[in-house]
Amino acid sequence: MNDNPSNSSTLAPSWPADFPAACPPTEANNAAGVVFRYLRPDSSSPSAVDFRQTRYDVPHRDYAGLECQSCGVSVNSDKAESLALSAKFPKAFRNRKLAKGMLQPIFGKTLPTPSEVAGAHHLTWWIFAGIDPATSFAVTDEELL
Repeated sequence: MNDNPSNSSTLAPSWPADFPAACPPTEANNAAGVVFRYLRPDSSSPSAVDFRQTRYDVPHRDYAGLECQSCGVSVNSDKAESLALSAKFPKAFRNRKLAKGMLQPIFGKTLPTPSEVAGAHHLTWWIFAGIDPATSFAVTDEELL
């Protein structure tokens, strides 16, 4: 388990026990700023299940070489890019709501991980153990497919 500087006077935040060594990478930044995330199709409002590690949310994918990134959660710092993604892949995003949240350093670390599919403003967000990010997210007013 990796430890980080304290976010309270009594307990230092820590990473989930199943994170690989050196994860998140040293170049990751303290979580901060507005981000967007699609909720699961059965979610009407954000809940903890909407913020599971990618490797648990999509277990059939081959994460060779991306083990650390798969421990994170995909978010996007650009609302328009998030909406464009759902338009590009309507079947994958059918019945999903877009949630907006404000990240703070006590939530973990982020790193830009742009890709042709996810977009230029895609971030991987590694969430500290014991954090429930759903409390800082709300569904946007956008109508999705």
